[in-house]
Amino acid sequence: MPILGAGHGRIDPPLAFISLLLAVTEVARYASGGLPLKRVLIIVFKKDPDGLPQVDPVVVRRAMALVGSPV
Repeated sequence: MPILGAGHGRIDPPLAFISLLLAVTEVARYASGGLPLKRVLIIVFKKDPDGLPQVDPVVVRRAMALVGSPV
């Protein structure tokens, strides 16, 4: 899934990424019924082939550590 809101929504890409990650985490942890999520793939595109990524890799690592920590 793309980082929703970072395009026409004009949300800063790092903030949109963290918001999306937290939302998916909440669904995975607290959703009742159905099958639990085993894997989620979030793709963060670069603005252009030679440019920097929209979300800094440090932000991605820190966000993943935040949602991956035990409750």
